[in-house]
Amino acid sequence: MKRKLLLLDFALLVLLVVVGMRLYAKWTEARKRESVVVGQPLQQAAPPPYGSLAPPLPLAGADYAIVAQQVLWSADRNPTVVVVPEAPPPRPDLPVFYGAYDFGDGPRAILSEKAGGEHKRIRFGEKIGEFTLIKVTRDQIILDWRGEKVVKRLNELVAREPSEQSAAPQAAAPSASPQLTQVRDLSPVKPGPGPDRGDGTRGCNPGDTAAAGAVMDGYRKVVVRIGPLGESCRWEQAR
Repeated sequence: MKRKLLLLDFALLVLLVVVGMRLYAKWTEARKRESVVVGQPLQQAAPPPYGSLAPPLPLAGADYAIVAQQVLWSADRNPTVVVVPEAPPPRPDLPVFYGAYDFGDGPRAILSEKAGGEHKRIRFGEKIGEFTLIKVTRDQIILDWRGEKVVKRLNELVAREPSEQSAAPQAAAPSASPQLTQVRDLSPVKPGPGPDRGDGTRGCNPGDTAAAGAVMDGYRKVVVRIGPLGESCRWEQAR
């Protein structure tokens, strides 16, 4: 056993010597090649031909107009912006006028949003539906709708009888001129209490010829002078 180990050690020693000699030979060859390559002088190559460059053109803003008119992600971009204004909404029907009065606490008008609607006492500056009451004179009423001033005669906004409302479109059809305005007939009507005003009293029908203090159907006619606004007329329950 000991002999085999000695033979193995001798074989390894021989192998180590052989490998060392091979490495030494390789290192010696590399040193020679390095001395040959590094020791030779370098040959300088001739430079390429050189020509002067063309001078740059001056900047012109018009050359970059396409940059302002178009965007890389939107080929249809153009500097002309067309703004289509939104169509204004149609104006609603005007309120119905029943009268006006001033009992010392400021003038008020009796209006309803539509014919047959609830009667409301409106002060100047208050709203009735979409309209704001601005002023009532002896023969005109001035309203505001979305900043637009609407001026109408009182007889154009008074409550109409059903027969008059149904006949109004037929009477307006033959009229070809938009400047002609149909005016309601204000001829005297049958005297007596008018529509209920919601406070236990009744209004006066347009053209009522009954005298102040007259009693009809359990109501007494009361007429109050309200200065520049004219007269306020109503029918109170007789006592």
